[in-house]
Amino acid sequence: VRLGPTLRDWFVIVSGALFTVACIFMIAKTNELRGYAFTAFFGGGTAFYGWAVWGKIQAQRAQSFDDVRAIGSVRLQANPRFHIVMALWLCVTGPLLALAAIERSNPVMTWGGWIVGGFGVFLLIWHASGRSAQPFLQFEPEGLRIGQRKYSFLLAWDNIATVTTGMRLEHPALFFTVHNRAQLLATSVIHIPRKDGTSPIVELLEANRLYYERDIVIIPFQYGTNITLLAKSIQTY
Repeated sequence: VRLGPTLRDWFVIVSGALFTVACIFMIAKTNELRGYAFTAFFGGGTAFYGWAVWGKIQAQRAQSFDDVRAIGSVRLQANPRFHIVMALWLCVTGPLLALAAIERSNPVMTWGGWIVGGFGVFLLIWHASGRSAQPFLQFEPEGLRIGQRKYSFLLAWDNIATVTTGMRLEHPALFFTVHNRAQLLATSVIHIPRKDGTSPIVELLEANRLYYERDIVIIPFQYGTNITLLAKSIQTY
């Protein structure tokens, strides 16, 4: 899998930065509300995309690390502040776009802006209520525990059949197949059972098999790390 930013990544960042600068000049020249709205939209979007690109740069740099160790029982988990800041950005940008559209008598953009703002409010409430998935990875002597708020399971080291790399959602990912699915399911811990009694882990495994022909897919960026460090840490076991 290719590590580091792609040409497309740099194109998006440079384009976003240029649009942001142009919107700032619009504010300086006209002081119109749409200038502030577009600055928030392009500036925030470029910043969040840049954060993802920074993760790719870190993965590329980590190739030169000779010694990588995984600390057992310590959870790898993305910082929730990233999602909170994104939600706040939507809360601000959405209403700004809506108000700017009202000035221009653009009902489609007006409704779109309010929907974006409403989605931001929904995300804030979702995080505040503790209902977000909160995915995590945890290294244990027997294997890698993969989980979230509702469940977790152990990918035992001796149950790993193959490990390959690839891309998912524009991010480098690790794809695992297991020797024994029943062994994996036996390690599952369900924190919040479903009313219909079905297993979310079985559903996850079947979906991965259907779409990726693999049992488990891990996007390291979702856990606050990168593919190079995670792969090297797994190799130490």
